[in-house]
Amino acid sequence: MNRKSPKSVQILALAGSLSALCVATSFGAFNNLPSPTNETPGVVLDPNTLGLTGTVLAVNDSNFVDNAFPTSFAQGTLRSFVVDRDAGPGVALDFYFQLINTTGGAVDVDKEFYRLKTTGGFDPNLVVSVAQTTSLGGLIAGIGSGFVAGSYTVTGLKPAATADRDVGTVGSVGFDFPIQPPIPFTGDVRNIGVGEASSFLVVRTSSAGYGLVETAVSGAATAFPTAFAAIPEPSSVLFGIALIGTAMTRRRKRLATN
Repeated sequence: MNRKSPKSVQILALAGSLSALCVATSFGAFNNLPSPTNETPGVVLDPNTLGLTGTVLAVNDSNFVDNAFPTSFAQGTLRSFVVDRDAGPGVALDFYFQLINTTGGAVDVDKEFYRLKTTGGFDPNLVVSVAQTTSLGGLIAGIGSGFVAGSYTVTGLKPAATADRDVGTVGSVGFDFPIQPPIPFTGDVRNIGVGEASSFLVVRTSSAGYGLVETAVSGAATAFPTAFAAIPEPSSVLFGIALIGTAMTRRRKRLATN
């Protein structure tokens, strides 16, 4: 009869506990985002999805200033990553977004951001789901991606409350930070205020192509930084031909009207 020593039992118990913990936290919930999904009420997001993995293919930081006239209210940086989530054969891309408020001065509701929306890039035919995370520990840097592990803010982040696919803009994905209702959105404690940053907002797709699209950041005024989204790669021959054809058509129309 074999008897395990008390120390062996403790080790096995600890291993079992760690295994159970890993199973419990290794994958968080993604929310399906059908097209269209109304901005209000949108789809409620879990505060944090853990266990996200993949290889970062590209990083883009887009600095912006809002369009308030005659003097801007707020400024910030929209950070985006393209991530190959290593989902077996082929490429399946996730898109990460982080909204950072770099405005100086005193806290003011005019300096908050309450909504982020891509103006396209996520075609309704794509399988799209959304989540958010405060952990980038499962991401590794691809060659030439510009991603530097451990260099991004991962504590004290503001989570988004809801996500949507704006019915007025085909291919958009939007994230709202304030708790809805009430309206107006300014002054909500969950907004991205001076010196604050959002969680990493994740859009999961079946796309293998990506590029930069214009986005809209809303506060007391609006700004239009760029971010990665699931569009055909500009290097694609067919995509290039389509762009050339469109440009030539527009040129002919301009010449015809002059």
